[in-house]
Amino acid sequence: MIIVLIGATGAGKSALTSFLLNNTRMERMEKVTTRPRRENETDGGDYSAFLKEENWNKTTILFEETFDVKVEGEPVTWRYGYMPIAFDDVSSKIYLTDCHPLTAIKIQEYYGEDNVAIVNVSANYKVRLKRYMQRDSDMSDEDKKIEFARRNGADLQYYTKGFLESINAVEIKNGVDGLDQWNYVCERALNGLYGLIGMKALHGGDARFED
Repeated sequence: MIIVLIGATGAGKSALTSFLLNNTRMERMEKVTTRPRRENETDGGDYSAFLKEENWNKTTILFEETFDVKVEGEPVTWRYGYMPIAFDDVSSKIYLTDCHPLTAIKIQEYYGEDNVAIVNVSANYKVRLKRYMQRDSDMSDEDKKIEFARRNGADLQYYTKGFLESINAVEIKNGVDGLDQWNYVCERALNGLYGLIGMKALHGGDARFED
């Protein structure tokens, strides 16, 4: 089983992914990228490897997506993708990842609807902008604001009620800050996933959907 978290920029997908990986039996679906490491990032964290552009095509990578950004005023293309998972492992284990909605659809089509569940992590605009501005990167604050506005505009079509219903996405609200509220969000996330695949699947037992 693969659980795929989607959400607009700054919704908190990565933080929720880390919580779930640390508190359930889920395994990380291995992602690779050509974007530079952020502060304190290492191979094996959110990304299993940070590849140089010239090495990208030398590796078997699925579901590639690209983002055109500006770093210190210069246009740069960052690539993202996944290392393949054996279909037998998809049937016997639970994997977790966060990604763009179109990539989530590709994952679902490749591994099958019965093996992939899509979960939308939602938060309001102000909360998402605040989180994005707090990210460590080589971008100036002005470039961050421009990039966030661009991403937010590009995101809009994928987070309408109609689109989310068309891909059968389940929603988890993450529009809060603070430890107490964050614990509440994590508890809601776990409860939502219990409803999807059952408590035994997350903490021990069969990884398939329960009736």
